[in-house]
Amino acid sequence: MSVQFLRTARSLQIDSPSRSPVALVVGFMLLVAWGLWFFLAHITVYRVSDQVRLETMSRVHPADAAIAGQIL
Repeated sequence: MSVQFLRTARSLQIDSPSRSPVALVVGFMLLVAWGLWFFLAHITVYRVSDQVRLETMSRVHPADAAIAGQIL
């Protein structure tokens, strides 16, 4: 039994905790990036309506062709 315990203890000593702070920093950065996107992103909202009214900001302007002709 003592040999198995020694192997377990050595495995725990070899297991380095140095990755833990790096993982925390990366996780925190991802959380901050997601939070910024969540609160600052511009999202288009589409709505459905039975009554619609479309208005233009300016009047229609006639278009003059530079060459007389007909499109076939």
